[in-house]
Amino acid sequence: MSSHHIVRDEQEPALLLTALESSQWPVILQLFGWSPTVLAAESVLDQISSLGHKVDIALVSVDQVNYWKEQLTYQNPVDFRPVRENLIFDVASTAISGKYRAINVVTDDAGLPNVIAQCQLHFPNLDVVIYSETQRHIIVKNHMFQKWLADFSRLSVMPMRENTFISTEGFDLDMGEEKLADGITLTKKREGQISIRINHGPILISEEIT
Repeated sequence: MSSHHIVRDEQEPALLLTALESSQWPVILQLFGWSPTVLAAESVLDQISSLGHKVDIALVSVDQVNYWKEQLTYQNPVDFRPVRENLIFDVASTAISGKYRAINVVTDDAGLPNVIAQCQLHFPNLDVVIYSETQRHIIVKNHMFQKWLADFSRLSVMPMRENTFISTEGFDLDMGEEKLADGITLTKKREGQISIRINHGPILISEEIT
């Protein structure tokens, strides 16, 4: 079995696996490479464990705790957390409350809208990055977002609050204090630094996984 250590100072992002497809394994393996604390929903426990990856916190139905304790005995120690409300609420309130600065979340395309909404609601103090089947989504809460982009990059930007205004630098066509109503797509033909400024967060920035 491949192994990793639990990050004791909790400086690395936690990794929450809510749903996944086989096409996402390259990304998940990269995330495992940072040796995160791994939280796994009941629906993905068989997939993760069958491929030899360690689970630190298993989020399971109340009536399935004993079943999963038996199934994952060989992985001990595993912290079993019964899900009583909803998955992300329980993660926020019990599993990582006050312990981490950031979290990476993996889901499938079908579950993405709900995961985004739940993360915005229940992780107000964490930096959140969500990986769906083909995209990486960042919930930006600060007034500034900066990144180095490769040639022919595209970013989609969606407001998560009303009356959000945006200014950009470094894209093919930049914006200056314009209202972000229904979302926009920004493009960059040549590699280089970009910046996005907003009057308030959060906004959702999405990009293709390469």
